[in-house]
Amino acid sequence: MKKNGLLPGGLELGDDFKGPFSACSVGKYIVNLPDEHQVPDLSVIKLVRMVYIAHGWLLGATDGARLLVNEKVEARQKGPAFRSLYETTIQYIGRKPVSDRQRRQKMVEVLAGYRDIEEGAETRLLRHIAKFYGSYDTNTLIERTSLPRSPWKTALSWGDIIIDNKLIADYYRRCLAASVKVEAA
Repeated sequence: MKKNGLLPGGLELGDDFKGPFSACSVGKYIVNLPDEHQVPDLSVIKLVRMVYIAHGWLLGATDGARLLVNEKVEARQKGPAFRSLYETTIQYIGRKPVSDRQRRQKMVEVLAGYRDIEEGAETRLLRHIAKFYGSYDTNTLIERTSLPRSPWKTALSWGDIIIDNKLIADYYRRCLAASVKVEAA
C-alpha cells in the first residue's frame, strides 16, 4: 500500500503526515491561508466541498492508507458533507460567500478553537487544493462532487447515509490515474 503519492500538477506529498484532523481543523487551515493562497468567495458549501476534495485526493493518492479527516463523510441530499464543519460554520456565517474581510474574519473566529495543522504533507496538499480548486465557484464544486459515478451518487443509490472511505479512495485513485495519463500526453 502506498503511504504517499503524487497528485495532479506534480505535487509529491512526502512522508511527514501529522493527521488525521477534524473537518473543522482542516476548514480552519483553508480559511486562514495567507493572501497569496486565499480562496476567493469562500462560502460554507465551498469550504465543505474543498475539505471533501482534499480528503478524497489524499485517500486516492495513498490507496486509502491516509485520512485527512477523522470523521465520516455524510451523503446529504445536496452532496457530500462533514457534519461538524457544515453545522459549525453555517449557523454563524450563513450561505453567502465570504468575499470581504469582515465575513472571512467571522469564519476565522468561528473556527479559532480548533486544532492548528502543523506544516507537513497535509498542508502541502491543502495549499495545492486551494490553488487548483479555489478559483471554482461554489456551483462548479457542487457539480464536480456530484457527478454520476461519484462516491456521493453511489452511496445515495445504495441508500447509504455515510460515504465509505474505500469508495472515496477508489474514486479518487481512478481520477488520479486519469489525470496522470492526461498530463503525460
